[in-house]
Amino acid sequence: MWTVDGTLLKKLEGHTAAVRACAFSHDGSRLATASQDKTVRVWDVETGKCLFVFEHIGRVYDVHFSLDSKKIISSSSFATCTLWDLEKAKPVDDEPERQFKTGSGTCFSCAFVDNDKKLVMASELGFVFFWDIKDAKSPIKVLKAHTEIIFKTSVSLGGKWLVTSGADKLTRVWNLQIVSENIEADQVAQQALETETKAEAKDSIQEETVEREHAMTGEDGLEKLLPPEDPTQTEDKEAGDMPDIVRSIALSEDGVHGVSCSEFGNLLVWDLEKAEMVVRCKLPAVARVVRFVPKKFEQTERFVAGCDDGIIRVYDLSTLFALENNPGKESTDNFPQALEQTKFSPCVEIGFHELCIRSLKFCKDGERFVTGSIDTTARIWRLGSLSQELCLEGHKDTVLDAEMGSNMQIVVTGSTDKTVRVWKTGTGKEQWVGKHGAYVYAVTFSPDCRRAISASGDRTVRVWASKKGECLHILKAKSALLTCQISEMGQLLCTGYEGCMHLWDIKAFEAPPMEGIGHGAEIRDAGFSKYGGYCITASNDGSVRVFDTRTGISLGALPLPLPVYSMASVIDEDRAVCMCGDEQGNVIIVRINGVRDQLPVTNLISDESFSTGGASPLRRRSTKKLVL
Repeated sequence: MWTVDGTLLKKLEGHTAAVRACAFSHDGSRLATASQDKTVRVWDVETGKCLFVFEHIGRVYDVHFSLDSKKIISSSSFATCTLWDLEKAKPVDDEPERQFKTGSGTCFSCAFVDNDKKLVMASELGFVFFWDIKDAKSPIKVLKAHTEIIFKTSVSLGGKWLVTSGADKLTRVWNLQIVSENIEADQVAQQALETETKAEAKDSIQEETVEREHAMTGEDGLEKLLPPEDPTQTEDKEAGDMPDIVRSIALSEDGVHGVSCSEFGNLLVWDLEKAEMVVRCKLPAVARVVRFVPKKFEQTERFVAGCDDGIIRVYDLSTLFALENNPGKESTDNFPQALEQTKFSPCVEIGFHELCIRSLKFCKDGERFVTGSIDTTARIWRLGSLSQELCLEGHKDTVLDAEMGSNMQIVVTGSTDKTVRVWKTGTGKEQWVGKHGAYVYAVTFSPDCRRAISASGDRTVRVWASKKGECLHILKAKSALLTCQISEMGQLLCTGYEGCMHLWDIKAFEAPPMEGIGHGAEIRDAGFSKYGGYCITASNDGSVRVFDTRTGISLGALPLPLPVYSMASVIDEDRAVCMCGDEQGNVIIVRINGVRDQLPVTNLISDESFSTGGASPLRRRSTKKLVL
């Protein structure tokens, strides 16, 4: 603490990580501090003594006192705003008075409004939530304030104005009196509606698994593939509940196990053969991306989760299975710190970004992986040493995707600053920068690492020389692109909005691409089969489709009740299975009969030079449409 003339009065020590916010009580007698060590501390200004330590489940980013200085609110990871009563609080190990959860990413800022009768919290997705201070059941008003993360909210001294600032480079001012009038009008309308209709049954949202074996035989009779709806099984959501979106899904390489993580931090492990959940875990933050460690590199089966609080967590399936089978006999041999310090499932935290993690990809050696984050950095990690190996700094905005080349010497990154960059792993220095006209959502390397490829919202795919950064090809798409990946057969698959799907032969970029036709809305996820003979896509139109990559023809589709939010698949010589998650928390396991992938005899991708034109050799191959 300092005087206004710059004289140091006191140094308050106790936090073990960066302090993100501080606030004086309105009577000036206390100071509250919020820290990344997952605590809020309340100090006596006169003596400098720490009066209270309030534990949180994630990093804490903001804190404020009420007008009477008797309560505080804090905002933290896991989309949580917490209310604490200082008059009833214990010095340590205190339980909060109330918690307000939105289920929409990290909450970076909060404030009291309307003479402490309401509180406002800002979300990572650009929403501002208003709550009745006495009711944490559901928000009373939701405003779409920004298109990107909201970093800060502030209330004027008179309480009339609310200011929000976000990553979309905008600052907005809101009239709180008008907001209150709108809230009252909404409540009157809701009461009128309730008098006209009977109260609906209220059931909690539960994860639901639907296994549908089906033969993908084309477009005819798709409705018959779905079982008839059972009205007795219909779940009515509680009014005002936030959807438990399935944010990320991963499958093991052998297709035996799957992992799904939802908006509320529910991480579930699935047995795909039995189509049943075998482990239920609890995460302290949403896992935006989950990846299994390549199995060929180790005996035990592990997966890595990149979370909204910036922390990278590694889970061992054998440990989770042991705890599930013996919940009362938790062993702390492998994870002593995790079990002693948290009530969540045991894991190893190997490091962290400052903000939410957006991408995670394993390198060819299976030992290292690369992450991209909202904190504008990409980082390289090593599983064996459980440590960060390199931090790549240079982007001016969120890193949406990052990948290390198969030669382990270069990394390519794509960002919302509309650039693609290539880095040297030996020094961490930026090698070159390429520009797009919109966000760069996905990046990859050719198998020989001679080309870097980027897919953007500007409706183009750009092919770059990895060494010097020359743009060699600009491939035009029908819509904004969200994904790109290369198969063993040497095909570049890119998908995006409006059902856009293109397949290019990377040996003949000048040749027109094959177009996959069938989806009518954004394709959220796509993946190749083991050898690249098929690709599977999941879309917002509520369907999953399998395409023959040699012809671009859709072999069939499975319609689902709700838009698909995330998907992962395994198609090899022995099986074809995918697991999908929708925006209501449902997980669907799909077995695809009649589709198996075999190693092609010819036309495997090689390290030969890229051709500059001519017909694609992939197009000249004769193929038969599968009849399943």
